[in-house]
Amino acid sequence: MSKLPEIVVLCGGQSREREISLVSGRSFANTARDWFPVRLMELERNELPANLDPESVVVAPILHGTFGEDGELQGILEQRGLQFLGSDSSSSRLCMDKPGCKAVAASRGVPVLDQILFEASAKPDPKSVVDQLGKDCVVKPTSEGSSVGLHICDGIEDLRKALSTVDHGRWMIEPRVFGYDLSVGVLNGKAMGLVSIQPSSGVYDYKSKYEAADTVYQCPAKLSGEMTAQIQRWAVEVFSAVGCRDFARIDFYISNTEELYFLESNTIPGMTATSLFPKSAAAYGYSFSQLIQSMIAPAVHRWQISQTPVLS
Repeated sequence: MSKLPEIVVLCGGQSREREISLVSGRSFANTARDWFPVRLMELERNELPANLDPESVVVAPILHGTFGEDGELQGILEQRGLQFLGSDSSSSRLCMDKPGCKAVAASRGVPVLDQILFEASAKPDPKSVVDQLGKDCVVKPTSEGSSVGLHICDGIEDLRKALSTVDHGRWMIEPRVFGYDLSVGVLNGKAMGLVSIQPSSGVYDYKSKYEAADTVYQCPAKLSGEMTAQIQRWAVEVFSAVGCRDFARIDFYISNTEELYFLESNTIPGMTATSLFPKSAAAYGYSFSQLIQSMIAPAVHRWQISQTPVLS
């Protein structure tokens, strides 16, 4: 058997998704120990530990949100010659930028929602937004995960209140389509099972994801075979178009009239007990242990190649 590296699982950090990252990282590390030597490192700061040796470790960055998922950490890993799981720095940056990722998906013929982009220092007029997108709309940051900063608005006054809370950064407004979320994991270029998400509140926000017990998940989603196949094709198309590597979670929205829209690509999907990526894998027939092994294997292969002496 070829020599195996130590898998260094990084989690925590300083983003607003720190607590979810800690749960994901611990779950990932505990399961990865079935297959590999593992070291769990819970970061207090957004810094890469100095004592990582490219000749003996492969990094599993299970850090959600800024630093861990926006390409910054990946860029540092690349500079230090460390092999790591998941997408490279350029793909990570693109996928964290929701409008940029949507633009690439649209260029490949995948349907997306209309949007208005703005900086916190130059907020749009609520009336002009409603005139363009309709009274029901969604306000959210362009580069946060786990529905951080999400506002659901019904009319001009709701929108005005939401905009009053925006004090920094780049934001986007999309029309609210009534229906439910769909998610599909892509693993090593292949789409797994579809998961439908129907929270009792009607909005899949942070509370519905991590706190509410009454969100209904269907794995696999109860859709026609034709629609399921279409979503899986689009998921693989987006995965490839934005340059994802190893794995990603691709999210869609389906309206009550069965219109489909691409929402975003997540390069470091959650790995908690309620996370969508493991649910998608389970619907595809993968146990959690098999999923973890399959997520790690390509990076280990890249590491083994990097350790092979180059013959002159």
